[in-house]
Order: sequence, then C-alpha cells, then structure tokens
Amino acid sequence: MAQNPSDTLKKKGVLPETLLNLELQSEILGTGFDFSGGGIKAMIGSKNTGLLLGFINGSSTSDYYKYNSFRLGYQYGIVSGFYANANFNLASIKTINLYEPKYRSIRVNLGIGYTLSFGKKKRLYYNIETAFAVIKTSFLPRFAIYSGIGFRLGTPAKTTYDGIKEVHTVPVKL
Repeated sequence: MAQNPSDTLKKKGVLPETLLNLELQSEILGTGFDFSGGGIKAMIGSKNTGLLLGFINGSSTSDYYKYNSFRLGYQYGIVSGFYANANFNLASIKTINLYEPKYRSIRVNLGIGYTLSFGKKKRLYYNIETAFAVIKTSFLPRFAIYSGIGFRLGTPAKTTYDGIKEVHTVPVKL
C-alpha cells in the first residue's frame, strides 16, 4: 500500500525531509557562563543529519575578550529529534587592549542535542545542544551550550522507479 507523505509527518517523532535547516543561535560557554554570543547555524541535510556550518560572534561577560567562532562538522539524527554531532571550531579571540595580539583557538567538539519541532509540517523548531571540547588550544572553556530557533527549508529531489515494463519485440521481415 502506498503511504501519503503527509501521513508520515503525523507519526510522533518523524521529522520532515528538507534540504537545509537554518537557525538563529546563541551560545553560552563554560560552567561559569563567562562567555556568550549569538550567530547562525546551518545544517545541510535532512532529518537532523547532514553537514553542519556555523558562525558565532561573542564576548566575555566582562567584555574584556571578544571572539568570532566558525564551526564545521557533521550532525547525525538519532531518533525522535535527538542528534549527535562532531565539529571542528576555529575561533579568533582578541582583548580590548589594543596592544595585545589576537589569539587563535582550535577546538574539536563532540555534542548531543534535541530539536523540538512546531507546526503542522514541523518546519519551525527550537534546538538545544551541549558540546564538549575533546581537544582545545586556548583558555576558552571545554563545555558549551547552544540554543536557537530555526526553520527547515526546501524539499530533497526524489528518484522513483516503477519497475520493469513488459516489452514486446516484433521480428522484422526482409
């Protein structure tokens, strides 16, 4: 029996197939919540699985440090909105003191998160994620919390094949 795509979305925990998830995101770094920032996250893929790209601009709560952070990684949807990811994070950190140099920070993060979807087609969502830096090269904390509101865009192309059709050949008479 054929299944209507709108029927599959009614099932609990099923995410829509899309091309891109686009999210306005905020970041809280460290257990002492010393750093925070805002930015954008994109996930190119479908059902919480795909290539992860992100940018965050933030500062310390004392505004002594400012940073720009770029994320590149892969996210994998586990089940019912839960996902895991691994990403490479490159940050540029500078102090308010103009005589101090900029610092470069590299972090390799492992994270887990949850996406709570809204609406009939589940295109709107709220996302919360925790990340732990397994490798880091600066004084930025190991633990981070990301939170954001996003929208799912597009529909992936589908290829269908109906099967083998009956073919009749008629011999040519010469």
